Amino acid sequence: MRQEHTNDPQRQPDSTKEQHLSAQQINLYRETIVALSEATPFGATASYVAVWEDIIAKWEAHLQSANFAENISPLFISALSAAGLSYFHRYRHKKEIKDLDRALELWWRVIQILPAQDPDFPKHLNILCTGLSQYFAASKDVAYLQQAIDLLEQALKLTSVGSTEHRQTLNNLGGALCLRYRQTNERTDLDRAILLYGQLVEHTPTDDSSLPQHLHNLCSGLIERFMSIGNISDLDRAVRAWEEMIECTPFWSPLWTIYLSNFARGLAMRYNLTGRNADLSRMIEILQMLIGRLSERDPLYLPSLLQLDKALRARYSVSGEKEDLEQSIKYLQLLISHLPLDCQERGEYMNALGDALIMRYVLSGDLLDLEIALQIWEQHVAESSTESPDFPVRLNYLAHGLQLHYIHTEDETNLIRLIKMQEQAVILSQPGTSTHIHSLNNLASGLGLRYLLTKELADINRAIQLLEQALKEVGAEALERPQIIKSLGKAYQVRYEHTGNPEDLERSRHLLE
Repeated sequence: MRQEHTNDPQRQPDSTKEQHLSAQQINLYRETIVALSEATPFGATASYVAVWEDIIAKWEAHLQSANFAENISPLFISALSAAGLSYFHRYRHKKEIKDLDRALELWWRVIQILPAQDPDFPKHLNILCTGLSQYFAASKDVAYLQQAIDLLEQALKLTSVGSTEHRQTLNNLGGALCLRYRQTNERTDLDRAILLYGQLVEHTPTDDSSLPQHLHNLCSGLIERFMSIGNISDLDRAVRAWEEMIECTPFWSPLWTIYLSNFARGLAMRYNLTGRNADLSRMIEILQMLIGRLSERDPLYLPSLLQLDKALRARYSVSGEKEDLEQSIKYLQLLISHLPLDCQERGEYMNALGDALIMRYVLSGDLLDLEIALQIWEQHVAESSTESPDFPVRLNYLAHGLQLHYIHTEDETNLIRLIKMQEQAVILSQPGTSTHIHSLNNLASGLGLRYLLTKELADINRAIQLLEQALKEVGAEALERPQIIKSLGKAYQVRYEHTGNPEDLERSRHLLE
């Protein structure tokens, strides 16, 4: 459970009252003050824990003494809390449950000693609930989580709206409810968590350094609910919160890149739902900012490059702006240059680069782009095992490039190679799959080109057989079906022109009408 970092001064007895204390008590007083002044939020070393154990033991002895001065008790509370924190952080470091048990024991002691009306009581409830939530994470025992929620509900009632303790409690209670939602799938918990996070954002000053994290928590809850029920208003609200988060997060913050990455994913989700070009353009801006900030070793770097490439190509398909295609090629080349040869996704990215180069070739007619794409696909095929299910797919890519090269150069060796590759792809692909359907269609196209060159009737006959088979395999709603029907109709028309068979003409008219 997340806590806001606070630097509340420990309440200390008036130093003028030291004259009423024994020398032993004064030494303990000073020893505790020194330990508290040297405490760090992550003090978890063995020596640090031992110091607190010694101090707590001395306090316990004094608590049992008839001469105990009650005005030291606030300092004892601070000592108990700090000692618990030292155990808690050692648990986080070593994962030994006995440390967490001891932390909870000390923090429960604070709650037992401190009156509920004490102004620090809600703060210590929050600290205890941090430990209880951690115990739930370790044990998966929902009883600990329920206990934390009950105590946080109590703390919420004891705090003033807008106070630091109130905001801290809103944050922690929201987190605990989200945890319980993931255990029980009770949407009322998620709804309440989102409500609390919304209140937290509302009551957090705009210049408060914790505001971005609170907005992040709100976005996480909204996206989780959107994924559950699909209400786009949650996604819209999350996008607005991400915009605010980016504005109020310093660019040097280590969390800035994480927020940018999440924002880009949120925009992608909404673009996929609505097709809004404004979301696509904003996503591209965010991803370019993100890539400009990330180091090449950052885990977000390569996924962000790929996401940016896809976004640029999507915008290019709508706008036709050549600059988007140029940027896509640049980022794909950068992406591939950083991938190890054995990366599973390497083939996917190489295909994407080849596709982009082919798009640019179609625009410009620059044979160099086509030849680079062919080199990529040649390498792609050479690196693949013939037993891989991806091998026929890679053959199709290469054969497509060879076909374009043949059309450009009329080099018959390209035509011979592409037909041979498509024959292999038809054999290796599973009938009924999209790869098999594409292979049938592409082989028919290659045979059609060879027929135009040689006028061998066997080629057009085979092309018709292949397209008829593809038509049987393709789904009624498949995007490829209209193109297959059109190609088959033209093939029958070509054969009619060769043979004069009226049945071919009738079939052609039926398909093309």
